[in-house]
Amino acid sequence: MSEFAESVPAEDLTADQLVEAIPPLIATVSSRLGEHAEILRDWSRDWLLAWNTYDVDAVLALVTEDFVYQDPSMFGDRIVGRGAFREFLTMMWHAFPDMEMEIPSTPYVPLIGTGLAVPWRLTGTFTGDLRAGADLTIAPTGHRFDIHGIDLYTYRDGLLSHWTSVADQMNLARQLGLVPDPNSRQIKYALRAQRLLTPLLTAGKRKR
Repeated sequence: MSEFAESVPAEDLTADQLVEAIPPLIATVSSRLGEHAEILRDWSRDWLLAWNTYDVDAVLALVTEDFVYQDPSMFGDRIVGRGAFREFLTMMWHAFPDMEMEIPSTPYVPLIGTGLAVPWRLTGTFTGDLRAGADLTIAPTGHRFDIHGIDLYTYRDGLLSHWTSVADQMNLARQLGLVPDPNSRQIKYALRAQRLLTPLLTAGKRKR
């Protein structure tokens, strides 16, 4: 089972196959990732330094040409390639010029493939325009944010080839002053209105 799981991408395995493969895969983690340990350490050190010194070229040097970034909050959109990633970094650091990344707890290694799962803490201040689409720009609010999340990194030939970032985007939006606090009057009134209007709207649909 271990040899099968090692030779087949994780996304091609069933849930049952992945569960059954856990014991043998754990037994091979050290030997499989041992040769990459120093590479991953050096990459992580350079990645953190490049982000916290706002060095676009240094960040881009750590990703592959066909690098892919995705975030659930992007509604299925992805950033593909170094050129698009450069634009993303420039936009982020313009909007949050004092943004700082920390790693508050231990990273995790995958049972299949070469990668890392890295918990992070991100802080900064919203002082520049933030592009939220081709024709939409959000004005800065001057609010600070402090959020936690986790990054899923996949590597190829010592460079980052795929990055998925997961965080509580609603919490971030609240901290930036883009949406009301859940305990605010606005939210309470909106929920009451929704409860009043929903029966009327659903009744109208049933009549059609």
